[in-house]
Amino acid sequence: MQYFGHICPVFFAAEGMTETQEERRIGRHQPSFETMMRIVRRDDYRCQHCKEKLRDDEVEFDHIIPVSKGGSSEEHNLRLTCFECNRDKSDHYEP
Repeated sequence: MQYFGHICPVFFAAEGMTETQEERRIGRHQPSFETMMRIVRRDDYRCQHCKEKLRDDEVEFDHIIPVSKGGSSEEHNLRLTCFECNRDKSDHYEP
């Protein structure tokens, strides 16, 4: 195969589980407003890492088990965090 004047030896092997958009979105759906409000109330508007009280515009939702590691976006896998704690955690698993 030759493109743009050079040889391109790259071949892509697609896995069956990533072939459709629907399959790629599993676990990445946005929780409903009601679910988000239950999480905010359950966690008492507090960051679950540093325990700081959060305002409405500071609330972030963190996946306990990251989506990249197989976690879901269901209520039991989400918790409140502040911006700094959520960025520090990145995609690590911290119970």
